[in-house]
Amino acid sequence: MAGAYEFLSPASKASLPKANYLKRTGGGRFWRTVTLEKVECAKDTCKVSMVLVYDLSPDVKNLRREIVETWIQDEGAWWLVEGR
Repeated sequence: MAGAYEFLSPASKASLPKANYLKRTGGGRFWRTVTLEKVECAKDTCKVSMVLVYDLSPDVKNLRREIVETWIQDEGAWWLVEGR
């Protein structure tokens, strides 16, 4: 998950230190699958919908969470906007 931080927009990185981002995402160590459900784009913005299946602990497994991410294009590069 540390590498995923590099996809955050410059504004998102400025407001969210890497250590806090990793805490928030759990480092991805218990993720089982991520399935892309839908991508909707308009001009320089895309909404990406996914379903994450993960384990919370050895006893609590196969939990599902829907995730919607906002991506923006700026000067030819695509960036993830955190918290939208």
